[in-house]
Amino acid sequence: MKELFPDEKQRIRHILEHQLYGMAPSRIIYLIATNYIFGFDESLRSSTKHFVEADAAFAAKEGTLAALVEKHFG
Repeated sequence: MKELFPDEKQRIRHILEHQLYGMAPSRIIYLIATNYIFGFDESLRSSTKHFVEADAAFAAKEGTLAALVEKHFG
Protein backbone atom coordinates (compact mmCIF):
# COMPACT_ATOMS: atom_id res chain seq x y z
CA MET A 1 0.00 0.00 0.00
CA LYS A 2 2.91 2.33 0.76
CA GLU A 3 4.19 1.89 -2.78
CA LEU A 4 0.83 2.93 -4.28
CA PHE A 5 0.29 5.77 -1.81
CA PRO A 6 3.62 6.94 -0.41
CA ASP A 7 2.01 9.97 1.25
CA GLU A 8 0.54 8.83 4.57
CA LYS A 9 -2.49 11.16 4.41
CA GLN A 10 -3.40 9.97 0.90
CA ARG A 11 -2.97 6.35 2.01
CA ILE A 12 -5.26 6.80 5.02
CA ARG A 13 -7.82 8.64 2.88
CA HIS A 14 -7.80 5.81 0.32
CA ILE A 15 -8.30 3.18 3.04
CA LEU A 16 -11.15 5.09 4.67
CA GLU A 17 -12.88 5.89 1.38
CA HIS A 18 -12.45 2.58 -0.44
CA GLN A 19 -11.68 -0.25 1.97
CA LEU A 20 -13.72 0.38 5.10
CA TYR A 21 -17.38 -0.65 5.28
CA GLY A 22 -19.87 -0.61 8.12
CA MET A 23 -23.47 -1.13 9.17
CA ALA A 24 -25.19 0.34 12.19
CA PRO A 25 -28.60 -0.77 13.45
CA SER A 26 -29.76 2.74 14.41
CA ARG A 27 -29.15 6.39 13.54
CA ILE A 28 -27.43 7.13 16.84
CA ILE A 29 -24.99 4.22 16.48
CA TYR A 30 -24.35 5.23 12.86
CA LEU A 31 -23.51 8.79 13.98
CA ILE A 32 -21.31 7.60 16.83
CA ALA A 33 -19.38 5.24 14.54
CA THR A 34 -18.92 7.68 11.66
CA ASN A 35 -17.98 10.54 14.00
CA TYR A 36 -15.43 8.30 15.71
CA ILE A 37 -13.92 7.02 12.46
CA PHE A 38 -14.06 10.18 10.34
CA GLY A 39 -14.24 12.87 13.01
CA PHE A 40 -10.54 13.63 13.04
CA ASP A 41 -10.66 15.08 9.51
CA GLU A 42 -13.56 17.24 8.34
CA SER A 43 -12.64 16.65 4.69
CA LEU A 44 -13.52 12.96 5.13
CA ARG A 45 -17.10 13.62 6.31
CA SER A 46 -18.42 13.01 2.79
CA SER A 47 -16.60 9.65 2.67
CA THR A 48 -19.29 7.75 4.55
CA LYS A 49 -20.89 6.16 1.47
CA HIS A 50 -19.73 2.73 2.66
CA PHE A 51 -21.47 3.19 6.01
CA VAL A 52 -25.20 2.56 6.24
CA GLU A 53 -27.98 2.25 8.76
CA ALA A 54 -28.92 -1.42 8.60
CA ASP A 55 -29.31 -4.13 11.22
CA ALA A 56 -26.76 -6.76 10.25
CA ALA A 57 -27.40 -8.81 13.41
CA PHE A 58 -31.10 -9.14 12.61
CA ALA A 59 -30.33 -10.01 8.98
CA ALA A 60 -27.84 -12.66 10.12
CA LYS A 61 -30.45 -14.24 12.40
CA GLU A 62 -32.97 -14.22 9.55
CA GLY A 63 -30.46 -15.69 7.10
CA THR A 64 -30.59 -12.61 4.85
CA LEU A 65 -27.23 -10.98 5.63
CA ALA A 66 -25.76 -11.69 2.19
CA ALA A 67 -28.76 -10.02 0.53
CA LEU A 68 -28.48 -7.01 2.85
CA VAL A 69 -24.78 -6.59 2.08
CA GLU A 70 -25.47 -6.90 -1.65
CA LYS A 71 -28.27 -4.34 -1.43
CA HIS A 72 -26.10 -1.71 0.26
CA PHE A 73 -22.63 -2.38 -1.08
CA GLY A 74 -23.16 -4.26 -4.33
